[in-house]
Amino acid sequence: MSIVDVISILSDIMTVLAVLLGGTMAVFVYFQLAPVLQLRILPRWSDENKQHLILRFEVENKSRVRVYKPWGRIQVLKHGIKQESSLSHWVPFEESTIRPTELPAEWSEPTKIFASTEHIYPGETIAFERLCPCPEDAVIVHIGLQAGLKMNLLERIITRKKRPWQQTTTCFVVK
Repeated sequence: MSIVDVISILSDIMTVLAVLLGGTMAVFVYFQLAPVLQLRILPRWSDENKQHLILRFEVENKSRVRVYKPWGRIQVLKHGIKQESSLSHWVPFEESTIRPTELPAEWSEPTKIFASTEHIYPGETIAFERLCPCPEDAVIVHIGLQAGLKMNLLERIITRKKRPWQQTTTCFVVK
């Protein structure tokens, strides 16, 4: 075996190691830069009469990077309680997407949130509350919280997202 062969073998080994190291670092960087938000809805009644529902919404940044330009909206729909019917956890945020089997008592447009929020730091929790009047009896309050991020082309490539990132959580409260 000549010195040229040894150098060629070492060159091939170094190339393979470089590719493996680069792949490992790419996966590590991908998981470090991916947005992770935890959404929570915490409902409670204001008093024993159950006339007003206090809805606390929390959005926590669980990722290791700042989340830029978040957008969000909340939806509160009321459904009557009917025998032998069911509701899915899915909440419509557009009137055209209401399922015929899950018609709300009345439609309300979603409320936009994060109007003045530029970014959310890692570990930061943004919380806000809304008061929902609920004078009716035998009603199911169906609550949805949706948050998303506006991402430019480079951010979509890094996080491998074809569309802007969004996440939704829901909650039921029965009166």
